[in-house]
Amino acid sequence: EQKTESVLQKTTLKGHRGAVNCVAHSSSVRTNRPSSGTSSCYLLSGSDDGTARLWDLRSQRAALCILAPACEDGTKEVTSVAFHPAGGDSIDTKTDDLDGTSEAKGYAKNMSAYLSVGSSVYGYDLRNAVSPIIREYDSDLSGALECQDEVNQIAFSFPRKGSNSGNTAYIAAANDLGDVRVASDIVPARASPESRSKTKKTIQRCRVLQHAEDGAAM
Repeated sequence: EQKTESVLQKTTLKGHRGAVNCVAHSSSVRTNRPSSGTSSCYLLSGSDDGTARLWDLRSQRAALCILAPACEDGTKEVTSVAFHPAGGDSIDTKTDDLDGTSEAKGYAKNMSAYLSVGSSVYGYDLRNAVSPIIREYDSDLSGALECQDEVNQIAFSFPRKGSNSGNTAYIAAANDLGDVRVASDIVPARASPESRSKTKKTIQRCRVLQHAEDGAAM
């Protein structure tokens, strides 16, 4: 039996004008074409320059640049990024797919990206991208998570197999107070007003996990 050695490749992606704080890989996005390999072609990064950038690892260039909203105190650093795990088979594929080959919407990507700025968490429906720069978010999870301090990490769970959860997932957000806030029934970011309203109604009040002074979970 032959052992396959892993190959480490070094690539420099140029575009951010500040320190890079976080990255996420699109292999976490489910697709209805697992053999296509396109779900592993993107990297999402967040920076002190107030942007999150979606990188196409095949061309080694930024495919999209998200301009994050600034906080009331002027803070704009992107401290965490994540992809919603639902994609392909649970997101409408009429406009585009993961490899971005749609002629009508060449910038669109069939995925949802999330980022944190300060104590807020925003979602972006990348299917609706019509230019390389995205300025408006499609969902705001700040009210559901109610973080009281800067969020330093966000993560999604995969929808459970065999359940009726559809394309919903859990999101966890850790902040500088030591809290981990978990909200359920999170659907991929949607741009339509109807979807926004539905999302607000279905998100339940979050659970708060804390650490005791000795570091034990409470």
